[in-house]
Amino acid sequence: MPSAVLRHTAAKRMARDPELKLHEVQTILRHAHISTTELYTAVGLDDLLDKLGAYYARPVQPVSWPTQYAADDIEAVFGAGQ
Repeated sequence: MPSAVLRHTAAKRMARDPELKLHEVQTILRHAHISTTELYTAVGLDDLLDKLGAYYARPVQPVSWPTQYAADDIEAVFGAGQ
């Protein structure tokens, strides 16, 4: 694996690590400008698709309405089956 790919991968992981502050990552990578380090915080398409998949794979929580609302009113506003 070329060293540039390894550095880029390490930079992405460090920049997204909640335990590290971005200026710490900047120091580790020896970037002169924080804007260079910020490039590694962009959300990639693979990451976004993974998060969407996890979101839709979670169990659906049943809707529970407070007792002071009439069932007819809830159905009128939100439709049948709510």
